[in-house]
Amino acid sequence: MIGVELAAGCECRVEVVDISESDVLFERYGTRIPVLRHPDGREMDWPFEQLALARFLRA
Repeated sequence: MIGVELAAGCECRVEVVDISESDVLFERYGTRIPVLRHPDGREMDWPFEQLALARFLRA
């Protein structure tokens, strides 16, 4: 996840969640993974472009 931090130019806390362990999460994210979720609730689906990712993480 260091690549995410470098792309954003900031320190980020990353929590990896295995969606296969939850029917609810698999239903919600199954075709969208990987997905980043910002503390404010915004989500960003793959593919992540570097500039968009940096903006997402800094906001």
